[in-house]
Amino acid sequence: MDAHHYGAPAHTANLVQQFLTKHGTIQVAHPPYSSDMSPPDFFLFPKIKYTLKGHRFQDIETIKQNSTQQLQAIPKSELQKCFKD
Repeated sequence: MDAHHYGAPAHTANLVQQFLTKHGTIQVAHPPYSSDMSPPDFFLFPKIKYTLKGHRFQDIETIKQNSTQQLQAIPKSELQKCFKD
């Protein structure tokens, strides 16, 4: 599994780093304090926003379900390419 985080203290704590290493998690590098370069900001969120635009949802649970469906519909290769480019 690949993990992308922003260098927050909760993500860089020794205990967390040991856990991620132990479980074979690959961490994707991210320049410090550079949210403008974050793949979720320029790829993931706009993609979900576009597919859900114009829909009305009755409750939070329906929003969660629809968002999850949209996330799962993104091909893994497309998401991986986003993090590599």
